Amino acid sequence: MTALLRLNAVFFLVLSLILSPISARPQFNKVDVVQKREASEGLITNAARMAAGLGPLMPRHFYDPTRVNVARAANPSAIPTCGRIKVTQYSNDYVLGFVNKNYNPKGRFNLKPNVHSIGDHLKVCFSRPASTSSLFNMFITSTGNPKHPNVGYAHGSPTLANSNDFVTLTGTNPTTSAGAAEVGNGMSDSNSFSESPVWSYDASTGALTSTWINPGPSNVAVKNYVNLDTLALVASTSAPSGYVEVYFTLV
Repeated sequence: MTALLRLNAVFFLVLSLILSPISARPQFNKVDVVQKREASEGLITNAARMAAGLGPLMPRHFYDPTRVNVARAANPSAIPTCGRIKVTQYSNDYVLGFVNKNYNPKGRFNLKPNVHSIGDHLKVCFSRPASTSSLFNMFITSTGNPKHPNVGYAHGSPTLANSNDFVTLTGTNPTTSAGAAEVGNGMSDSNSFSESPVWSYDASTGALTSTWINPGPSNVAVKNYVNLDTLALVASTSAPSGYVEVYFTLV
């Protein structure tokens, strides 16, 4: 009997030694593993993963020595072009003065002969177009008596005739590229039709060119002239009596 008890004790000892590695092996909960994996997938930043005790994400893009870096094209500057309008005699390049910032009693912009009285000169700004032939609006930025935001021309009708007919420089409310409209301008009492997108600009020379759009729309052959101090855009191939041909420059 004693021998049998000893044999049983030895059997259970050997059995316990065999089963002990199995009981010591860690037991994983399948639900916990899935939850941890889902949690790690939701941590999209390395900082969040490290706070959760996880490793960093794998790089999405690896260095490629054959890849050529191409610089992005620069966007056009939104800074407006601003300045004063200088008036120069066409025949000899003599500076006659600048456009006055105030209306005269009839509501038009006249020539200011004193080139040094900068405070009396009309100041304007515009967004430079992509092409030197594109027409645009020019905005008044100087303080003065004009109650209209744009620099343009006014006339008694929407049509500029082709025989020494002329339009006068003044302030106007904005119009469209379709031509003249009765929108309100500095000379509305006598010249109710006006146009504002009549300007083009050459940045290489600073030249400001103006035009008039007849109904249609159609362009008219015009030139800028001054008569005493009156600035006019004239439909003529030669200077009318008493008029001097001029050109405008932004300075």
